[in-house]
Amino acid sequence: MTSRPVRKGTSSAPAKSAQTGRAAYPTDGSAALAPIYRDEHFDEPVRTRTAAERADADERAARRAADREAGRVSVESRRKLRVAPPLPVTVARAPFVALLIGLVVAGVVGILVLNTAINANQFRLNHLQSQQATLDQQEDQLNQGLAQLESPGSLLAAARTLGLVPATAVTFLTLPNGQTVSAPRPGAGN
Repeated sequence: MTSRPVRKGTSSAPAKSAQTGRAAYPTDGSAALAPIYRDEHFDEPVRTRTAAERADADERAARRAADREAGRVSVESRRKLRVAPPLPVTVARAPFVALLIGLVVAGVVGILVLNTAINANQFRLNHLQSQQATLDQQEDQLNQGLAQLESPGSLLAAARTLGLVPATAVTFLTLPNGQTVSAPRPGAGN
C-alpha cells in the first residue's frame, strides 16, 4: 500500500469529541473525502472486520455474481428483496374543507348575483316593451291622421280655402326643347 503524506503538526486521525467520547470526523472540504488513518499506523486505513470476515464476504459476493450471470436468484436475495408498502399519504384536511366551503359560498353568491342581474334586465325589458307599445299606438294614430289629410275630399277643401280653382285644360310641355303642345288657359274662378 502507498502511504499518504501527512503535514507536520497535523494528524489525519479523527479527534475525539469531549461530550460523546466518539471520534469526530471531518465533514467539510476535501478532508471529508480523505481516508482516515490511525495515529500509530499511517499506512493502513482503519478496518473493523477481520481477514476471515472479509474473505467470507468476498466469497458471498462472488457467489451472488455467478448466480446473476447464470440467471439464478438465491433464496437469500429473495428474502432480502421485498416490495415496500407505499408510504401513507397525509393530506391536511382543514385547507381542503376550507377550499370546498369557499367554492360552495362563491357558487351561491355567483348564482344570486346572476339571478339579480336577470331580474333587473327583465324589469328593463318590460319597461321597454310597454314603451314600444305606446310608440306603436302613436304611430298608428299619426298614420290615420295622414291618410285622412291625403284623401281627395280633404285636399279639395284645403285648396279652396287657399283660393285655388280646378283646372279645365291641361298644358303639356316637351322637356328637351321647351316647345308648347297646347296653350295654357286660366281656370274659371268663383
